[in-house]
Amino acid sequence: MPECIELNIENEIAELWLNRPHALNALSAQLVGEVNDALAEVEKARPRAFILAGRGERAFCAGADIKEFKPVATTVEARARHYSRNIFDRIEKLPMPTIAAVHGYTLGGGLELALCCDMRIAAEDARFGFPETGLGTFPGAGGTQRTPRLIGRSQAMWMIFTGERLDASEALRVGLVNKVVSTDALMEEVYKIARMISANAPLGVQYSKEAIVRGEKVPLEEGIRIETDLNMFMDTTDDYAEAARAFVEKRKPVFTGR
Repeated sequence: MPECIELNIENEIAELWLNRPHALNALSAQLVGEVNDALAEVEKARPRAFILAGRGERAFCAGADIKEFKPVATTVEARARHYSRNIFDRIEKLPMPTIAAVHGYTLGGGLELALCCDMRIAAEDARFGFPETGLGTFPGAGGTQRTPRLIGRSQAMWMIFTGERLDASEALRVGLVNKVVSTDALMEEVYKIARMISANAPLGVQYSKEAIVRGEKVPLEEGIRIETDLNMFMDTTDDYAEAARAFVEKRKPVFTGR
């Protein structure tokens, strides 16, 4: 039975909760291992939307667990440590849309976790930052790569070099989050978005995500080819035919993901 996380999959929506509120949901080795196991369940279940959130009132996730910091003897050991924490890439590669529900401290590895999600909805009390350079290191779980791609090189450098924190309104202004809501309304808003996503054709949403992710890494002309190929696949699905029938019959379509 997991001790550091909670996973619920119901009504086509998966919720993964970081559950170490006494430690501000810091990323301990045990928590990372439990998240990895939970992600395997999510990959198998294939829900239509995925929510990542943190228990407790003070933090989504305050980053790595500093109590577990220790020097390593060799570069081989250091490499093994870093690549064992592959939950960041694994979340980013989930085929369904992913939403981070962030509140309170969202720092370091916690912010890097949120950046792996497709969308970030923030509570008004959320605070974002990369404190790593003040701790003798730098963001090493995608922070130096995903942040400039999202908010631009100069803004990302300022955040990482200085360690200064952004409040929720500033995070919204620079594009770090999609929306800011009151702390009390955070999960209600996130569930609302997840339900809107899950009501749409699962393959249409999944292929849209694939087209965006693959297309942003290639020239426009190649991206258009990726989009065209995936759109051609959609034309052969049951959901595409169901949408056409529903339109003619003046009813809501019932999508099955086939």
